[in-house]
Amino acid sequence: MSELKDRPVGVVGAGRVGTALAVAMVRAGYRLIGISARSPESRKRASLRLPQVPQQDALALAGRSQILFLTVSDDAVEPVATHLAENGGIAPGQYVVHTSGVLGLDALGAARRCGAVPLAIHPAMTFPGAESDADRLSGLAFAITTPAAARPIAERLVD
Repeated sequence: MSELKDRPVGVVGAGRVGTALAVAMVRAGYRLIGISARSPESRKRASLRLPQVPQQDALALAGRSQILFLTVSDDAVEPVATHLAENGGIAPGQYVVHTSGVLGLDALGAARRCGAVPLAIHPAMTFPGAESDADRLSGLAFAITTPAAARPIAERLVD
């Protein structure tokens, strides 16, 4: 297994959770190649907190990411994963991660059918959207749901 930090990481969803996780990943040395935001508020948040990270179209970003976080709203996880899978944004061996606390791996079924490895990693915290959200992730409890073989990957991402 190659070093996770060397793999290109993309974040689809620059809301409060996605932006905080992206900031924390950059600080931890991950190679964040882009973030995708739809709303003006999310685009602004990403620009302010991650000025060095390009904002990109979700499909293009997904296609370039070996680790793809879907940090969209709970009701959007499955439709976004399906859209990306049906349009060539998901590849075999790619790690596709959602952060919903209410959804299991079934929400990533379309990604799994493309050969991706589904992961659910949910931080046990409320994200108010503050600049300090990323700081609060250190030492935080996370719920993890993965296929058994992928558990070490999920644990390393949380660490």
